[in-house]
Amino acid sequence: MNNAVVIIAYLQTPSSIELASFSQCLKILYNHDIIIACPYSLNVETYERIIKQNNANVIFERFEDENFISISSYNKLKKSILFYERFIKYKYILIYHLDAWVFKDELDFWCNKNFDYIGAPWYTSKGEMLNAAGNGGFSLRKVSTFYKLLTGEYQKCLYANIIFFLNIIKHYFLSFDFKRLIKNIYFFIFKCRLSILKYAFFYKEENEDYSYYRFFLLYPLTKIASSKKALSFSFERFPEDLYNKNNSILPFGCHGFYKYNPNFWKHFIPELNIYLNKEVTA
Repeated sequence: MNNAVVIIAYLQTPSSIELASFSQCLKILYNHDIIIACPYSLNVETYERIIKQNNANVIFERFEDENFISISSYNKLKKSILFYERFIKYKYILIYHLDAWVFKDELDFWCNKNFDYIGAPWYTSKGEMLNAAGNGGFSLRKVSTFYKLLTGEYQKCLYANIIFFLNIIKHYFLSFDFKRLIKNIYFFIFKCRLSILKYAFFYKEENEDYSYYRFFLLYPLTKIASSKKALSFSFERFPEDLYNKNNSILPFGCHGFYKYNPNFWKHFIPELNIYLNKEVTA
């Protein structure tokens, strides 16, 4: 498969657990092209040391420093055509942040599913799994789909645009969220001027993973994974519940493992146990 792993790195001195995540990625996904997306000014000596230890081949793809100064600036980068142009030769890219962990090489398996976008299932604050999935830190993306959206190519299909607008009405009407229904119709017609590209990103401070999910959910020419299918791909929030739902089988990978229930993950990630013990004694 023509795919690549894109590791996001912007810290000159990553924590020990982030370096362990980096090393794990190199060990498990060594059969694929591995690319580090980082700022121009980043000193990569620490990363090169881990690369050498794992005898890995890694490509460094540099971006302007301003793209990594905040969550907002990084979201802006991921919503720009500039980012996806760099990887246009690949069919799929796996976005891998250093708070992610990969357990097994299932990259080709998931690429063969032909989803345009897939990430961990979403949950309510009360721990109820939603029928929605998408995540920025460990996500698989079909490059051509993101490129077509950001270049405006999807806007050229009149039939799909009509279905897109009808799906806006259907989605919010069936959820009985009439306030958001009116708001979205108003934004699409009057603020976005019937532009699906503008609509996809009309919440300026919205995280890029949710922006893309909302678009792919409504656009008829794209395919996203349901939460039931995505739970075998990745865990994020409430990993213990996802583990039970997945018949006590670990997924392809996970995101936020030292943020969301690290006591669960330490049984499967020995490096995390060492890291947590150091944090307690520090």
